[in-house]
Amino acid sequence: MLRRKVFLKKMVVWCLIVSMGGISACVIFFSCVSVWVGLVHLSREGFWAPVLAGLFLLGVTSFFFVRTVKSLVSYLSDKDMFVG
Repeated sequence: MLRRKVFLKKMVVWCLIVSMGGISACVIFFSCVSVWVGLVHLSREGFWAPVLAGLFLLGVTSFFFVRTVKSLVSYLSDKDMFVG
């Protein structure tokens, strides 16, 4: 019974990591499109706004994704996960 609970915990955590990766990939795609739109319109006034917003969103998304994945992987590698 304990093995089944550990297996279910691992499956839920990995599904959470994969779904977070998909959502982060979508947000990173939108931020890259924002940077691209800003760089295409260099001759216009205010071209820096989409570039700055895209880079900020890229940094924030990457930071939170990496920190959350590190936390979840350390949760999986706790010694109580390997009991049974």
